[in-house]
Amino acid sequence: MTSTTFHDAFLGPTDLALAKRVLDRVCAERAIELDSRDAGELAASLIRQLQHGTRDEDRLMTLFGTTRRPLRRRPASGWEALRPIR
Repeated sequence: MTSTTFHDAFLGPTDLALAKRVLDRVCAERAIELDSRDAGELAASLIRQLQHGTRDEDRLMTLFGTTRRPLRRRPASGWEALRPIR
């Protein structure tokens, strides 16, 4: 396990913009409302990843179950909503 330095834990404007892009994308693909509890939990997990030094957008997209591919319509609920698009 790697230790977190102050530099890694500090999130600047670029990091927050990255977090917003990833959160928007994940919520859109999973049909999650941005003001929902689920979105809040995703945002908290995303912030933790950033604080631990993960700053690569593609890596974050992969970690949170999405890619940078164009959006495709998905079911909003049920088992199908939990499975990744292939």
